[in-house]
Amino acid sequence: MLGVRFVLLVLVLLLAHSVLAVSNASVSNFTQEGNYSWNATSISGTQVSGNITHTSLFLNSTTYRWAGISGNVSGNIVLGDAGANALFTWSSSGILVYASEAQPDWNSVVDATKDDVVSSYPFLGEGAPDNYTGTFTGAPEDISSITFSITSDYAPALSNGGTPWKTYSLSDGVNIIFAGRVKAGGDFNYRGRITDFQMILPENGQDTNPTTYNLYVELA
Repeated sequence: MLGVRFVLLVLVLLLAHSVLAVSNASVSNFTQEGNYSWNATSISGTQVSGNITHTSLFLNSTTYRWAGISGNVSGNIVLGDAGANALFTWSSSGILVYASEAQPDWNSVVDATKDDVVSSYPFLGEGAPDNYTGTFTGAPEDISSITFSITSDYAPALSNGGTPWKTYSLSDGVNIIFAGRVKAGGDFNYRGRITDFQMILPENGQDTNPTTYNLYVELA
């Protein structure tokens, strides 16, 4: 079971496709950093017949419902032809990183409800602290896209010295799309590195199949 529990997602690319300011992204320096490992010191105690012992125990356990991505975003806005010949380029920065298992219908993107997400990922509806409700605890807010006008709740991923990183849940009516907010200029990620984005994605470690996500970037 442990061999299944710690499977991480695999990132792949779609064929060239763009809608408005959202485009598929190329991935480089893809490095898996392993699963959470926490070693506690064991404590033993002598039990005395007829006595009752009171003790407090603490444990950190790895989630099997989620995987994470953290990294950098860069790109250009280009005036060019179908042969990839550029007439003019403008250096640009990212706004949001989108991840979806299928190619989204970008013309139909709206906020996803809990029921939308759980319908696609049933293991997020289970009664556990790391289910959808226990993860997307941020109050609905504007996702700050220049392409979509959407208000969505979010999952506040931890940083190590910076402010929380936000992952939003969206839908095109069929497919669930997760969007990670890009921080201009970078911020501390979960391990104190300066990165541009950090987001979480569902991955069911109780089955034998890793999850494949397609990544897109919205540039400003």
